Amino acid sequence: MTEAIKNQIDFDVRAFAEMLTELPARTPIASRFEDADPQKDGHWWASQREHMIFFFMDRLYPEVHYRKNLAPRKVNLSAREAYNRIKHAEALVWIAEALHVLPDDKLESLCHDALKIERNKRPKFFRDQGLDWDVVAPHARHRPELLGREQASSVLKESSDKINCSKLLLVSHRR
Repeated sequence: MTEAIKNQIDFDVRAFAEMLTELPARTPIASRFEDADPQKDGHWWASQREHMIFFFMDRLYPEVHYRKNLAPRKVNLSAREAYNRIKHAEALVWIAEALHVLPDDKLESLCHDALKIERNKRPKFFRDQGLDWDVVAPHARHRPELLGREQASSVLKESSDKINCSKLLLVSHRR
């Protein structure tokens, strides 16, 4: 593992979710973006904040699945990995706006451009345009809820692997 990867900014998903609870439930740009092209199949959350808190906390529970025929997911303690798995552009916009990652006019312009792209390609578009984890994380790092709680990605991966290994042993002993 390279030193760069070993020392990337990361947080435990629980700490990151805790930080999200302190952000505004709705932000104006993200709300307009979401309203401009709402999800066709509806959604269960009342706000992107609620959606993202559950999304990050859900990384701790590998047995929970909302879709049929999925293989069990492994525990993931890395907020970096979880963030990089977000498939809803609206959530990326909300996080960016709530953390003041980009100036409002730049974020509005990106949202306008994103509406011209297929929904499933929008998350990649936003990440490519400056909303990737390495840009977002430093803005989160300075939130009071995360001060002193930064961890190396490699440490979180090792901790996740230990949990997954012990769960595997537990399951094999039950059979």
